Amino acid sequence: MFWEHNVEEITLLNQFNLLLPEGRREVLDYLRYTLFKQYQRELHAAVFSSQPLYNALVYIAKMCEREEASVEDILAKVRQVKFIFYQQYEKVHLKYASILSELHIEDTLRDVGRLGFENIFQAAHSNRPNLIKKEVEELLEMFRKLANRKDRRRIMAV
Repeated sequence: MFWEHNVEEITLLNQFNLLLPEGRREVLDYLRYTLFKQYQRELHAAVFSSQPLYNALVYIAKMCEREEASVEDILAKVRQVKFIFYQQYEKVHLKYASILSELHIEDTLRDVGRLGFENIFQAAHSNRPNLIKKEVEELLEMFRKLANRKDRRRIMAV
């Protein structure tokens, strides 16, 4: 297979080949660290800072306030939002999965969504829109916290 490399890539490979094994290990560790940080930023931007996802959750909360909205309609919208959430998560996750082995660490973000949606579905079984609204608002609050940089660090540290 013929690979085309630009001058920058060839220079990088030549310099890497000149390094001793310890230096190579350090460079590879730093590359993994940098990629993981980039992965985290992309994941947060795709999921928790996603305006369409956030707006859809706000819309669900408003649906719960309206008397003409049935629980089935609310659940249909929740399923759509859940699908979008996982689609965004997987899109970023798959981009990095073959490169980074430490991606299991970020399962906490997926678990936030999973638990939030599970709580909404459990509340829906009660047929009480006010309880559904409460669970949606809790998920929205978690999204706000995770979208905020300082809170995100604090939550991830726990």
